Amino acid sequence: MNQDFRILPLHFLAEGARDQAAGLYWQAFEGKLGRLLGPSPRALPVIRAALDPHHALAAVTAAGEVVGVAGFRSPGGSFVSLTPGLLRRFYGPAGSLWRIGAMRLLGVDTDNERFLIDGISVAPARRSQGIGRALLEELATRALAEGYQALRLDVAESNPRARALYERCGFRLIKRQRMPFAAPVFGIRSCDVMESRLTLSPSAP
Repeated sequence: MNQDFRILPLHFLAEGARDQAAGLYWQAFEGKLGRLLGPSPRALPVIRAALDPHHALAAVTAAGEVVGVAGFRSPGGSFVSLTPGLLRRFYGPAGSLWRIGAMRLLGVDTDNERFLIDGISVAPARRSQGIGRALLEELATRALAEGYQALRLDVAESNPRARALYERCGFRLIKRQRMPFAAPVFGIRSCDVMESRLTLSPSAP
């Protein structure tokens, strides 16, 4: 298959790429965040403001279209950070109060031993074309360069198709994390924590 895209850090791209990346992120996580952030017209400006282009890679076509995005987390930040200050800015003191409480149910996770993947999304029309594989391979390269020996990601229990894909690509289940109090807002009761050990030629979807 001819690869008609390349992988670049999101912050290398023009400002419009940030809007495209926010749209892809929302496509992937609307089911989880829809109750928290509201319908698309209200949620997308929030996602765009929360998005840190220094914590993401993008798959970009020659025409400049972002067709895939992969975020990661580090001690210095994350791809999309819905902080209390940002939620107050968009939803006001009253509207942000329960949203801040809901976000605390998810917690903020950092991992000193494994490189944390913080969301992957590929444009629906471009799936099964190697974009997810390329994004994960580039994340693995970055992780190795920073001294990590494993990739880690969390997959909602309500997404068995994604888990099966990652298993085929060498990720293994580390633990199932129960999240019963998150179900009313986020629609998930648990997530699977998965890991892939890195080599010089890492396996990725």
